[in-house]
Amino acid sequence: MKTFITDKQTLEDLNIFGKKAGNSVYALFNQTHTRGGAEALEQLFQVPLADKEAINRRSATFRHFQSAQTPFPFAGEWLDVAEKYLEDTDERSKLSSQDNTLGRKFNQLLGADNPFQLLSKGVTATLSILTTLKTYIHTAGASPLDTDTNRIKPILAGISYEAILAGQNPGKLSFEQIAALDQLFRFTHGPQLKQLLQYIYQLDVYLTVANVAAKRNFVYATALDQHSASAQVEGVYHPLVDKAKGNTIRLNGEQNVFFLTGANMAGKSTLMKSLGIAVYLAHMGFPVPAVKMEFAVMDGMFTTINLADNLDMGYSHFYAEVNRVKKVAQLLAQKKKLFVIFDELFRGTNVKDAYEATVAVTEAFATRHSSLFMISSHILEAGETLKRSPAIQFACLTTELRDNKPVYTYLLRPGLSADRHGMIIVREEGILDLLQYPQKSTSQKGFVTDKQTLDDLNLLGKYKHTSVFSIFNRTQTSGGEKLLEQLFREPLTDATAINERSNILFHFSKLSLAFPVDADLLNEAEDFLKMGNTGSRLQTLLQRSRNLAMKYMGLPKELEQVKKGLAALCAVIKDLRDFHLRLKLQAPEHPFLKAFAPAAAVLEDARITGILEKNATGNLLEIAGYDHLFRNVLANDIKALFHIAYQLDVYLSVAAVGKEKKWHYAQALPAAAKEIRLLDFHHPAIQNGITNSLTANGDQPLVFLTGANMAGKSTLMKAYGIAVYLAHMGFPVAAKEMIFSVKDGMYTSINVPDNLKEGYSHFYAEVLRVKMIAAEVSRSGNLLIIFDELFKGTNVKDAYDATLAVTSALAGHRGCVFMISTHITEVGASLKTDLEKEVQFVFLPTVMNGHVPTYPRKLATGISADRHGMMIIENEGILDIIRPVATA
Repeated sequence: MKTFITDKQTLEDLNIFGKKAGNSVYALFNQTHTRGGAEALEQLFQVPLADKEAINRRSATFRHFQSAQTPFPFAGEWLDVAEKYLEDTDERSKLSSQDNTLGRKFNQLLGADNPFQLLSKGVTATLSILTTLKTYIHTAGASPLDTDTNRIKPILAGISYEAILAGQNPGKLSFEQIAALDQLFRFTHGPQLKQLLQYIYQLDVYLTVANVAAKRNFVYATALDQHSASAQVEGVYHPLVDKAKGNTIRLNGEQNVFFLTGANMAGKSTLMKSLGIAVYLAHMGFPVPAVKMEFAVMDGMFTTINLADNLDMGYSHFYAEVNRVKKVAQLLAQKKKLFVIFDELFRGTNVKDAYEATVAVTEAFATRHSSLFMISSHILEAGETLKRSPAIQFACLTTELRDNKPVYTYLLRPGLSADRHGMIIVREEGILDLLQYPQKSTSQKGFVTDKQTLDDLNLLGKYKHTSVFSIFNRTQTSGGEKLLEQLFREPLTDATAINERSNILFHFSKLSLAFPVDADLLNEAEDFLKMGNTGSRLQTLLQRSRNLAMKYMGLPKELEQVKKGLAALCAVIKDLRDFHLRLKLQAPEHPFLKAFAPAAAVLEDARITGILEKNATGNLLEIAGYDHLFRNVLANDIKALFHIAYQLDVYLSVAAVGKEKKWHYAQALPAAAKEIRLLDFHHPAIQNGITNSLTANGDQPLVFLTGANMAGKSTLMKAYGIAVYLAHMGFPVAAKEMIFSVKDGMYTSINVPDNLKEGYSHFYAEVLRVKMIAAEVSRSGNLLIIFDELFKGTNVKDAYDATLAVTSALAGHRGCVFMISTHITEVGASLKTDLEKEVQFVFLPTVMNGHVPTYPRKLATGISADRHGMMIIENEGILDIIRPVATA
């Protein structure tokens, strides 16, 4: 069966799956009664259809069950228990009459016969499923699932369990009956029962989706039998937005491009997502949030709404956009019929290039009459030019001004919008007032930052191989790894503490030391210490005696576990004691010895040394004594010793990375110094990265960065932010030299997405981000702030006005350091006139090699005039790929 093609970017843009426990389209429909049903539903979401007959057939099935209002007849717990039960086909777990012994009954009385209880529960659940399924099939009328129902009827009839029951109540089965049913279910008909479960999961999905459609008044789209592109959607709205307004959109092969304009926050992104979700659900055969929908089946859909840069591939935001367009172009060249959505084409470049590229690409798309396109833009001039193409229709989301405040109708009307309210929104949010009138400083603990900053700089992420955390994570133990993550989450704000940690790491980098403790033994010892604590040696002895008695009854050998744990703990203590002695001999002035000293005292405790000499062996009474000593009397001392082991694991790991990469340990100064000086720094995740130097201080607190697309601005800003963050951790930085005055915290705004859950457009998300940061700047007065392309989600005039106003206001806070990039170079010219002394102007130049731009990625002083966006698009051959090849 032909399937619908899409990609991860599209699924994320439309929030099809969302994050765990998040608000997503899948979560909206996932009201299934069983885990198997949820998995079957997810599979349908993963694989939409591109076949008209299959789509309409599935829709008809949903319609039938919605009309029949059939309740799901099974208890979800039955299915979950039965599935786990049927998975265990180990012959050794099979019940027999020989198992029904006095010992088993005694264990059952003690509540210790868990294997039998689990099997009994599985048998009972399976029995309930079979009897209920028989009843359902007998009473259910004709349905679109009859083919599947007829397929399972002989399977169900072939599982003959009635003779075993012999008329007895299934809730009071004897051991012999349970054993016989277990043999029948797991070992004779296991595969057949799994087929029955799959049928039930399918039924769960159909009943659930039908119920969701009924509750939400969704409609079923009709897949049309036609070859030309078409999508006729009346009253479409976003299913995850409360009280969402519906709009009507009609696209066909003659007018296959829908060009959308509107003010910031008018609802453009939400409308585009609404249509995208409707198209996606329609290709699944699912009900859609609309009044009516008819569509020609497409081969796939691709959207570009919240597109980030890609440092792994070396892509700037603009080049990520270019590659996205190129991907679509290549599929169009393969004659794929696509539904394509682009929200603000080429917003990652300057206005001239964005205008030219938007016009060129949109007109090229319009020549592909077998595909449909929805494109939004803030560049009104591009819309005026595009009016020359009859294949493009124009609509806008209107805004009304009431008492100088914008009111959004969220309703479409034909034409282009001239509404520009970006600067009004900035003023209404009080951003400039926050910066002009500093708030009273409040006491704070620790370095302040947030998730957006951590994500922008790719700082955390155990499973992200390019994260900064992963670069340093060479730890040997799980405890060391957890401590490393804690250090990443808690940078320091005290210059003395930072320099002390840097000094420890620096000294370790001068020694060739391996982590002295076996990681497996350390884990065993830690597990031993976590075992249930007791209050006295007598209680310990009684507990161990009970376990010894249970040992002879054939139950778990906890005593052996204790012996093994004690042996592991003794080995760990010996290794740490030996390392401490070696470190004192090899480097008597090593600063880590000071940190080691309190915990090291326990290593010389006579009670411990005596146990170490005996290797923690002895009779039951002696083992009870060792156990009580370690896990009660010396519990806090042992805990401190383990913390030292984890610290040692982290320090050796970080020092090894710094030494290998020849990174530098920064010198921390008090906040009053107001300086950040970086010499030859680069991004730590880029091999052989180009280095740059920057100094910011109280006289020039603001760095104003410009440069062409792909010149390396975002990478430079991230490299700078990462260096400052690592320096506040006392970690080595990717630089030749660094001196910095400590900051209270750091905030960045590099890849800020919209927030549909809160009703935020991309621009309003930017505005709220700036507002939050402005409040923090006003409150603290001692932060590092990085803004990559302020207000790129609005029109040019508002972006210019807002960038100039906010940048000028920030420059007055000389205790902070600011780095701001923009493509609106006219802002730089205005700043030079008014704030030349407070602002440092730097740019990343572009060098032309014939018609090909190259990027040295070395900072120069001044403001860039380089504009090569359209040249990059032409060099990528995108327009030639999109336009149909003329045939003779």
